[in-house]
Amino acid sequence: MHAKPYRWLGREFVSLSAEGRDGTPEQQTRDLLGRFAEELQGHGPSLENTVRTRLWARDRDSRTQDTAERLATLSGRARSSSSSFVAPGRFATGADVALDLLALRPPVPEAAKAVVEHEPPVAPDALHYLRLPGLPVRRDRRPGRRPAERSHTLSG
Repeated sequence: MHAKPYRWLGREFVSLSAEGRDGTPEQQTRDLLGRFAEELQGHGPSLENTVRTRLWARDRDSRTQDTAERLATLSGRARSSSSSFVAPGRFATGADVALDLLALRPPVPEAAKAVVEHEPPVAPDALHYLRLPGLPVRRDRRPGRRPAERSHTLSG
């Protein structure tokens, strides 16, 4: 596992990355998220402070299975921005799945991210954007774009 704490925009982040171990794709994802939860304990944040995940799969079936497992674990307060890719050339081992996770240490324990959903919902795993404590969000207000199509970026 690769763990890297760093400062960005005046805030403390922890970046984690690892490939799965033995088992089915779902078991590998569950194990990775458990290992990430343990690693985060040493840095301050928890899985509830996840702001982004990237899932890498060896094939399409693994990606589908892994995405479902990730959504089951990273739900509720642990929900975050996410993406998934089929990229067999990314793997250094025989794993079926790899994960990247970015967690943000909240400025105070009570500060929590806010998940903003699409209205109306577009998919069970697609959120509109995250509002992060202490980091301003800027809406992209390009003419001609409907609200659901507007991108949201952190401005610093």
